[in-house]
Amino acid sequence: MDGRLHRLNRTDLNFGYRSSPFQDMQELAAIIAVKFKLHPSGSAKRRQYEYMERRRISQPVGEQSAGSVFRNPLDVGVAAAELIEKAGLKGFRVGGAMVSKMHANFFINCGGSTSQDMLDLLDLVKEKVDQKFAVQLKEEILYVHPYCNDVKSKQR
Repeated sequence: MDGRLHRLNRTDLNFGYRSSPFQDMQELAAIIAVKFKLHPSGSAKRRQYEYMERRRISQPVGEQSAGSVFRNPLDVGVAAAELIEKAGLKGFRVGGAMVSKMHANFFINCGGSTSQDMLDLLDLVKEKVDQKFAVQLKEEILYVHPYCNDVKSKQR
């Protein structure tokens, strides 16, 4: 992007499972507004409520978290959260970073966490899951170098 405001329509975007056109961008961009054209529907409202309720019950919604940390390995048939939990890492801490006790694929800041705490916890979880199950977890999060505009890589 060139620092100017761009308007994109849904036909300009090609969203897919685990993919968006923004992931391939070499420079950072901010999405500052989104407009949806929705049609009222009682069943949609009910599904939305059910989804939000499932999320509230299963994910640390009120905690300081960046969301899901690892992709679910497609070739294993077991979710990343289940592997992390079976490795005994729920509640495990490195400094102020902790594997959520509610959902093991969420890392939370339980007070004073640094980015290094999070990175160390992430590396430890990857190592323990690999040792126990011979599964290499892949990060779902993107890393941005702190001193430039470029998205350096999807993986460290």
